Amino acid sequence: MQKDAYFFEEGFKRDFVSSLDLELLVCGKALEVDTLPEFHPFRSDPFFRIYYADAGGLKIAWINGVMQCRPGFVYLIPAKTPFRYLPAGKSFTHRWLHFHSELLESQPRFCQPLEIQGTHHLTKVMDELLADAQHSANMRSLLTADIHLRMLLLPFLENRILCENINPDSKRFSAVLQYMDEHCSGKITIGGLAAKCDLSPKVFSAEFQRVFGVTPKQYLVQRRISEAQKLLLTTELGIKEIAHEVGYDNEFFFYRIFRKYTQETPAGFRRKSYLGY
Repeated sequence: MQKDAYFFEEGFKRDFVSSLDLELLVCGKALEVDTLPEFHPFRSDPFFRIYYADAGGLKIAWINGVMQCRPGFVYLIPAKTPFRYLPAGKSFTHRWLHFHSELLESQPRFCQPLEIQGTHHLTKVMDELLADAQHSANMRSLLTADIHLRMLLLPFLENRILCENINPDSKRFSAVLQYMDEHCSGKITIGGLAAKCDLSPKVFSAEFQRVFGVTPKQYLVQRRISEAQKLLLTTELGIKEIAHEVGYDNEFFFYRIFRKYTQETPAGFRRKSYLGY
């Protein structure tokens, strides 16, 4: 009697798949939207977006460039990366989805908008996910929605994360970024961060800005504001409590810095949710 056994090969890919954390937030359809460019000058939201463009046009600008969203293509817009919408001269119709993933946030190749060609299969997957969301109180629907999200992400993962060429400069600062992410509620100094890279504070700040396009202080503020946005969207904590959770003892200073970076008050952000589109 013949017996066959097939083992899953150990390594980066298997570890990545087993660690891929995905938290579905909200999804929907937007028809002929023409107000997106008016939302903000620049923003950095605490969740990923998937746009399946159906008609019209939209431009997305971030620190390093501009991407034109075209009908028939699927777009992945990263979490915690400043971007803005630009007018494209026409309204935009698309299906959309927002989700969290700490693992994807940590991947350098997912820090800018990405584009893939839509297919009949991906169209079906997106529509099935939207159908799942209409019955989200049902365990089966939640499980199948999670599967559909993973299927939507697969082409992006195959094109990006499974490539082994990682920017050595970005990798050099990975320990510093992880430290800032894990300790954003505490006191963080440039000197302390520089010491983790065996650099002087001056050289560290210059190198950090060269690699990431923002100063260490600006990056830390963006991370704190992004974490505050996540807490505003996913908890019922008061503004003062959230300010403390993200490292601001002074509620009024937190209010001012939040408004400076988001063009919105914390209460206004929570009220409007910014979960649409």
